[in-house]
Amino acid sequence: MRVELLSTLESLTPLFPQWNCLTRGVPFRRWEWLTSWWKHYGQGRELFVVAVFDDGGSHGQEALVGLAPWFVENTASRGRVIQFLGSGDVCSDYLSLLTTPEYEELATIAIAQWMTNAAASNAPLSAESEKGVAAVPTKWDLLQLSGVASDDSATALFAAHMNTLGAGVHRQRSLDCWRIDLDDWDAYLMTLSKTWRKRLRKIVKSVLTAPSMEFETFSEGPGFDAAWNAMVDLHQRRRQALGEPGCFASSSFTGFLREAADQMRVDGSLQIHLLKIDGQPAAAELHLQGGGVSYAYQSGMAPELIDQQPGHLCHIAAFREALARGQIGYDLCRGSEEYKQRWRPRAQAMRELRIVAPRTGPKIRHGVWLAGDTMKNWVKSGLHLTGMR
Repeated sequence: MRVELLSTLESLTPLFPQWNCLTRGVPFRRWEWLTSWWKHYGQGRELFVVAVFDDGGSHGQEALVGLAPWFVENTASRGRVIQFLGSGDVCSDYLSLLTTPEYEELATIAIAQWMTNAAASNAPLSAESEKGVAAVPTKWDLLQLSGVASDDSATALFAAHMNTLGAGVHRQRSLDCWRIDLDDWDAYLMTLSKTWRKRLRKIVKSVLTAPSMEFETFSEGPGFDAAWNAMVDLHQRRRQALGEPGCFASSSFTGFLREAADQMRVDGSLQIHLLKIDGQPAAAELHLQGGGVSYAYQSGMAPELIDQQPGHLCHIAAFREALARGQIGYDLCRGSEEYKQRWRPRAQAMRELRIVAPRTGPKIRHGVWLAGDTMKNWVKSGLHLTGMR
């Protein structure tokens, strides 16, 4: 096994096909998603991707078997902090160390050992230095890994190995994701309340089939650009009507998502669902596809049509479209918005992990943070108990 730190997109590009073979079908882990994020959010940060290669044994052909898709940021209070590519406002879910099931144990221990050694050293990245690329330090202080499912085995193994090697590991609950397991429309309806079941049947039978309603799905062809523009406009107008700026007010977010979309739609792993009422865009949803699961990532609706509930209608149509394509899951992503609970999804617990480098300085900083977090939670609890919150 060979472990290498890669700190430029040029050094990562040859890994593109192998990278996507390690995602286990989760679109938020794909090359297109994470490298697009880096291009638009990487300024002032350092790429820090740890790759594990198997030498191939008697076959003599080296293969990528493990990958930690990270970046590092220098901070005044926490030192050098490593996070997953795709972190932050983009809200990438189900992030993880990438590896195949058969290499999971070997790859995670290899990365853990490399990271433990790197934490104690200021040695530059010699392999890329020899190629003329500016050397970067490998020393780090904190791994802050968010968007991780509580049942993610690769990240759990890595954290356990790091703990064994002397690093501190702290886990805390974050916003849950919500998923509906798909089978059959009628079977699904039977899991709902009688009132909600009756209402959905009426919508499917009468409302969505009305001449004024038009539902289409776009992933390629000239219609995609028009659907994209409609989705952005609907999202922005809806959020602004609620007094919010909207995601697409950020040029970084807009550039990132459009670049990722243009790459991922080529193989059908990204789609836009568009609902029109009387020929005018009324609601839209952007979905990511992978592993038989449809992920409802972004949406928008016309605020002036709110009485007709276009967002709700588009969601029902997209849900039935996923069923028709034989999808096994429909993921509503993170957040506990009220509308999600109507669909009776199951909660997928999510975690944030803080892994502290096995050195005195980072451990002291973590202790200070932990004390502050404990005090903050105690104060919140006290305010709640006394009726002040």
